[in-house]
Amino acid sequence: MARDVVLYDSRIRPPRKAPGVVDAARIEAALHKVARLMEDDDAYAPIFLRLEDELEKAKAEEQSGPIARARAMRAAAAKTQPLPAKHLRVAAWAGE
Repeated sequence: MARDVVLYDSRIRPPRKAPGVVDAARIEAALHKVARLMEDDDAYAPIFLRLEDELEKAKAEEQSGPIARARAMRAAAAKTQPLPAKHLRVAAWAGE
């Protein structure tokens, strides 16, 4: 008989970002490091320029990507639609 395999890995370790996905904060940190290196050697200029371009793209993606659009849609809906009555009753009970 085959035993059921239980993977505890997902419960122990936090989820990792997909390989190849780099956020704007990480690019900006690399940009600062390369800027320090450029003080001594201008051979790092192409890397600096590439990181600047990548940072612009990453910031644009964060501002106009699907996650940003979903958040904006939820925020707009929250402003126009009132909470369901069940949430209002629970909030009233919490104050008593």
